[in-house]
Amino acid sequence: MKRKIKNRKKFQVWLFALAAGFISSCSTTKYVPEGKYLLKKNKVELQKEDKAGKLSKSEVEGYLRQQPNRSFLGIKAGLILYDLSNLDKNNKISNWLRKKGEPPVILDTLEIEKSAQQIKSFVDSRGYFQSLVDDSVKYKENRKAMVYYRIRTRQAYRIRKVSYEVLDTAMKELILRDTLRAEIRPGAVFNVEDLQKERDRIETLCRDSGYYAFTKDYVSFTVDTTIGNHQIDVTVVVRKAVYQNEFMETQEMSHPKYKIRHVYFFVDFDPQKAIENRKAYYSSLDTASVKGFYFISKKDSGYLKKKVILQANYIFPNTLFNLEDVNLTRKHLSGLNVFKFVNIYFTEAPQSAMNKGQRVIDCHVQLSPVTPQSYTIEMEGTNSSGNLGGALSFNYQHRNLFRGAENFNIRVKQSIEALAQEERGVKRIIGTDVEANLVFGKFLSPFFNSEEFVKRFAPKTTVTTAFNYQRRPDYTRTIFSTQLMYSWQASRYVSHLVSPLSLNAVKLPYINPDFLAHVDTTTYLAYSYRDVFISSVNYSYIFSNAKLKKMSDHLFFRFNAEAAGNLLYAGYKLTNRPVDSLGSYSIFGLQYAQYIKADIDIRYTNVLNEFGSVTYRLFAGAGLPYLNSRAIPFERQYYAGGANDIRAWHVRSLGPGSYVENNSGFYNQTADMKLEANVEYRFKMFWVLEGALFLDMGNIWAITREDDRPGALFKFNKFLDDIAVGTGLGARFDFDFFIFRVDLGIKMRDPGISGESKWILMNRPLDFNRDLVLQVGIGYPF
Repeated sequence: MKRKIKNRKKFQVWLFALAAGFISSCSTTKYVPEGKYLLKKNKVELQKEDKAGKLSKSEVEGYLRQQPNRSFLGIKAGLILYDLSNLDKNNKISNWLRKKGEPPVILDTLEIEKSAQQIKSFVDSRGYFQSLVDDSVKYKENRKAMVYYRIRTRQAYRIRKVSYEVLDTAMKELILRDTLRAEIRPGAVFNVEDLQKERDRIETLCRDSGYYAFTKDYVSFTVDTTIGNHQIDVTVVVRKAVYQNEFMETQEMSHPKYKIRHVYFFVDFDPQKAIENRKAYYSSLDTASVKGFYFISKKDSGYLKKKVILQANYIFPNTLFNLEDVNLTRKHLSGLNVFKFVNIYFTEAPQSAMNKGQRVIDCHVQLSPVTPQSYTIEMEGTNSSGNLGGALSFNYQHRNLFRGAENFNIRVKQSIEALAQEERGVKRIIGTDVEANLVFGKFLSPFFNSEEFVKRFAPKTTVTTAFNYQRRPDYTRTIFSTQLMYSWQASRYVSHLVSPLSLNAVKLPYINPDFLAHVDTTTYLAYSYRDVFISSVNYSYIFSNAKLKKMSDHLFFRFNAEAAGNLLYAGYKLTNRPVDSLGSYSIFGLQYAQYIKADIDIRYTNVLNEFGSVTYRLFAGAGLPYLNSRAIPFERQYYAGGANDIRAWHVRSLGPGSYVENNSGFYNQTADMKLEANVEYRFKMFWVLEGALFLDMGNIWAITREDDRPGALFKFNKFLDDIAVGTGLGARFDFDFFIFRVDLGIKMRDPGISGESKWILMNRPLDFNRDLVLQVGIGYPF
């Protein structure tokens, strides 16, 4: 037996060496001109004598003008694809290979010199003025080359003093009063980026204070580096406005403040007709005055109630121009989801409209409406709970049901998904979903509906009713649900969701006899898979600072809390209602669930450069049944494994704890508690292909002794031994409108292994059938 294992290891090493040799030969391009070299790698060595400044190796690498061909595990797939083409031919195949592939990056010494100069300028901009940047090239066999960049930063320059020279006396007090929020401060390491932020801050401050025509071009800096001792004095200069007089002479003047005279809302603006015949189009419109605002629209137009527009508006007549009010108006009007676009612009009124020298502007808000009603028939890929499949859906939408920006949706979906089972092959999950929801742009409540509250928090009320039918190999389930949910935006990054009423009636009209026999082996599972009524209150707190269309580090945090059955239990107790034969209270013939549950989901993405990022995720959650329930309904329990979870295990096949299910072909392991951590490195390769390397770890556990599955119970002195660890690699195909994902999960540590070590390679060689799992999904896993 030992000899077989030894021979198997030798074969694996030989196979790996053969594959590495093939990859190396494929990566040597045939299109490198004679006497030239293929850029194999850039290596940046950063030596920081003063570590106080903001300077990282990845930032420096962003200034390299030449980057080697991208690779994944040593495979330069884009380059190989390009090599398969024939440069002498202009046919479809060769053209496609060259277009989707990646041409070889030929070493250019002039680009190396320019890269070194750019690095020097960048390092100087971070306060390291005496930095040294060296470059060298090491030529390798097979006409390849490696370029080395060595940066030695020396001591950083710090800001000794910051002073402000405001040449416009009318603005001096405003700017000096706000210097506590300045981006540049004495004692900080000099950074040109901070100067740019300070220009932006002063521009925003002034434009929020009535200075409509002020721009950051009026802000400049004087930097004195002659002080010595690695110190700098910075002077912020704010210049006067510049204009040309009637003799075309340039003169300086104080920056004027602008007051808003009129606000015009073009409610059903048609840009095409306005361009074709501006005079005829505007003459066909009617004007109405409401609360000092002018509404311009077609005759007898009742597209949207004026009250709704005014609630989303922050721009008022006879007030000073404020840029923040303009941005808020644009954001809230767009958030109504009843306009194709929202265009806000200002025109300066003639001098005859000036009041005591006060400049005057008019505000024009052009609102182009969407088609209120629409329907779509869609085919889509599905990935619910890690099970891949497809669906056909019919969607009807009315975006302005009662002329108050109410959004009404009806969705009917028929789906089929593949369910991998260990012993029974691939089975099907057939589902039918019918859902209707109505969204109001306010709280359906006698409280918190003032205009001030609506403007500040953009509240919404969502009423949802849904029916779900699901037929699985192990059971058939129906869920009828209705929910009332309030949501509001507390700040730019924070939102809240509260559901004071959430009702779910869950029924299991059919359970597979084999699965039923398996469930009945434990009391906890027997109570989990029963018809149940869930009446719950839910709350969610969400923080997300991700920015659309901008590659930057971002954080996502979500906290969920749920409590079910408490009001029903209190009501039944107060009215002395009788219990059923099982000692529980029921409603509508269904035992109602009583439990509390909470979980957190934290995700942080660190953008390394334009080609790669690392995403970290931490999830922790737990639920506890009590009083009227001996188990949390399986719909509300946690599971582990699958395409969006610990990918080295099939969905619902891991845990709980060290428990191993050997007598059932069904993957349906659930429990009350879950801990999970993930790290994924994502990088672009070529064409639409992206690569990924990942590490997943975690498990689920029971937290009540009602669950008598061996090894399932969470214990503080044992849970670390129950942690499952999986790794793997993946490919993503980014087609813009959706991402198709394939991940190969590899088990590293299996809590189900009995013995001292849970690490698989410490017990046996990897088994391709047992330890490798191919996961297919839609979108990123998290």
